[in-house]
Amino acid sequence: MGWFKKKETERKSSSGNIVCGFILFNSVEVDWVAFYANLEKDWSIKLSEKQSKDSVFAFEVDGMNIACTFIDLPIPHNEAENNARNNFLWKEAVEVTSTHKAHAILAVMNGSDAIERNLLFTKIACSLLKLDNAIGIYQSATVIPSKFYIDIAEDIKQGYLPILNWIYFGIYPDGDRVSGYTVGLNKFGKDEIEVIKTKESLKDLYNFLVSVASYVVEGDVTLKHGETIGFSQEQKLKITRSKGIAVEGESIKIEF
Repeated sequence: MGWFKKKETERKSSSGNIVCGFILFNSVEVDWVAFYANLEKDWSIKLSEKQSKDSVFAFEVDGMNIACTFIDLPIPHNEAENNARNNFLWKEAVEVTSTHKAHAILAVMNGSDAIERNLLFTKIACSLLKLDNAIGIYQSATVIPSKFYIDIAEDIKQGYLPILNWIYFGIYPDGDRVSGYTVGLNKFGKDEIEVIKTKESLKDLYNFLVSVASYVVEGDVTLKHGETIGFSQEQKLKITRSKGIAVEGESIKIEF
């Protein structure tokens, strides 16, 4: 999710064995009882031990540790609002995000499988976003509204991975062409992907990035320098690995 600009400065993205995000609330309260009920009803996660103290809760599921801290203040320095501008699918993103008065820092840690860790994060985040005063989640360079995130999370029940909740897809003008990139593949131990100065349309570039990211995550595929990729027998797109242009570190460049 993203359009028209390179990503703003953001909190350090999740990597390794931790997934982190920020649930935004438009009032200074959180209904933990309703959250626990959502978690059990929607995802059959029944907490045998509920630990909460001073707006903090922590528990363990299948060897993964979950921690959530509620802070009765907005995220400082307009950070969430600045990154909300990146969500082209949500016209009111900045306006709505600016109404947040509190936030919760949600983290899922440990466990041996990145997909399972991110699935658990999504289930917990979804249960928090169903609270009446939750307006969205700030993660991976953008803010996603509650309804969108919840709707995408429903894919899990059908056996699909909620890629649009996990990966940010940024697209920006680049001279007389367009370029695009991902943010979030690092959570799965993969390089971020970039397409630089393509002649393709904005829509086609966006769909292409989503398709490649889905292929990489679902198949645990590592794209390598010098190889090619394609979604038909005729399509053979060159892959290179070099210093990132719109992302930090090394990135995979695909000639699309």
